[in-house]
Amino acid sequence: MNTKMTINRLRTGVPGLDEVLGGGLPEFSFNLITGPPGCGKKTLAHHMMFALATPERPALYFIVLGEPPLKMLRYQQQFEFFDNEAVTRSIRYITDLRFSPYGTAFSTDTIIVQRCIEIESRLLRVMAEEKVRASDYSDELRLYQIDDYGIRISKMLVEQEGLLGGRPTQKNNQMPLPQFETDELGALS
Repeated sequence: MNTKMTINRLRTGVPGLDEVLGGGLPEFSFNLITGPPGCGKKTLAHHMMFALATPERPALYFIVLGEPPLKMLRYQQQFEFFDNEAVTRSIRYITDLRFSPYGTAFSTDTIIVQRCIEIESRLLRVMAEEKVRASDYSDELRLYQIDDYGIRISKMLVEQEGLLGGRPTQKNNQMPLPQFETDELGALS
């Protein structure tokens, strides 16, 4: 008898991200966050690490482009999720690790893509899941913002199309740009 193996999910601690990932990150997975400079890759990775890492299940942060951990941590300390004790207790940094740009995508379990887009002369950040193995996940392109809490994900941009192709258009010219609203738990709606 062939039984289907269940892959446990780990909650990311990032408001809205678990829904996009189909329930969270797959346990024991290797995850890749991609995007241009300034889109929040380090903040998203740190937000998830501080939510998930424990002394029994430490998080490893691979520094691919050689930015010193002390410089990175100095900027991450501004966020509510930051826990200075976790850095030595459950989070480890590995520097100067080099990956092939092709081989890495094949070995990852999750790929989160972040981009900056322009809508109505405003630079906005969007996120999508390009790959999550063994999972139903959202194919929605969603707005997100970075604030004192870290990364917070909003709803899908339903009235815009062509955002990643460089020629964004609105499906309905009457629809204004979505505004971020926060509920009582700090999640975006």
